[in-house]
Amino acid sequence: MTVDPEPPRLRDAGADDAGRIAALHAASWRWAYRGILPDRYLDHECAAERARYWRERLSAPSPDGFVMLAEQADVLLAFLAIWPDPDGRYDALLDNLHVAPEARGRGLGRKLLGAAADRLRAQGHRSLTLWVFDANRPALAFYRRLDAEIVERGLDEFAGVRIPHTRLAWKDVTRLAALCRPGPAAVRS
Repeated sequence: MTVDPEPPRLRDAGADDAGRIAALHAASWRWAYRGILPDRYLDHECAAERARYWRERLSAPSPDGFVMLAEQADVLLAFLAIWPDPDGRYDALLDNLHVAPEARGRGLGRKLLGAAADRLRAQGHRSLTLWVFDANRPALAFYRRLDAEIVERGLDEFAGVRIPHTRLAWKDVTRLAALCRPGPAAVRS
């Protein structure tokens, strides 16, 4: 009889996690954003830019945000970052949700998003928003399966190109948390 490996555990990120988060972030972007962001950025600039970004973000964390990791046997499999919504229309912004390419399809994104929704609810927040590149169809489909509403469309300027993107939102993080749980509660009504 073989014993299943321990399930992934979730924990908050600290400043010393910046390098691992940046490496996973860059790998995820190279996998998911090929054909969306310029190859020169993905191949030559992304890793260093993400390393700078995460060093700065985690060295002076936002008191109103959090970064959550999913790990298994000390291997970082996925991460999520939540910050206050910059324009104040929603309580919080899902700024990042990335799963290592080799760990996709294991429910880690759903697990992280559900835990974040529970935490936001416990903090008194009701709503959550995010922006997704329109060409990132798998991500759009994932969030739409979890009942995210399309609330706005626009253009994002990133890495020297303008990219169409869509703003999605949940007005009830309690419902989002329920949809992220395995089993009958995850069935859409």
